[in-house]
Amino acid sequence: MVVYCGMLGDKCVNKFCTEWRKGLRRVWNLPYDAHCDIVTGLSGGVSILDELCKRSLSFVAKCLRHSSGLIRFITSHGISFAAGVSLMGKNVTFCSARYNFKTCDFASGVVNVNGVVHQYCRRAMSVSSERLCQFNFILDLIRCRDWYGSDDKCILDRDEICDIINYLAAG
Repeated sequence: MVVYCGMLGDKCVNKFCTEWRKGLRRVWNLPYDAHCDIVTGLSGGVSILDELCKRSLSFVAKCLRHSSGLIRFITSHGISFAAGVSLMGKNVTFCSARYNFKTCDFASGVVNVNGVVHQYCRRAMSVSSERLCQFNFILDLIRCRDWYGSDDKCILDRDEICDIINYLAAG
């Protein structure tokens, strides 16, 4: 069964984001109760929802600049006049509220999509230098754990490395 969810504030998209974080925990072999901000920090500081928003906004911006007048008209109408009905309009409205920009500024091409998303993520994470060091340390430990045995110079055994990762990620 295929389920299509396109509205960014929808429960289905939120469920997808939760499953994405669970998947990242499994890929990195982190404990199930690893903090969400740790998972986001390890993945570069941009959540999957923010990545989806950025891609959605980029697509709409390309449609607004398209060479076809019909595509430009439909897109402009969808985000300006039918924002409550149009999937594209709902997504732009959700993103404008999330990233604090005006829909009319976006429609006129004034909004830098990458800039507003990354600025929001930096503010939302508000990572201290100590927390950033923790993210980097966990990444280094994950690399050591995954490559354990290829370098005989490690003073910790694999179980000790796993214990440290679990403590830092969930503790």
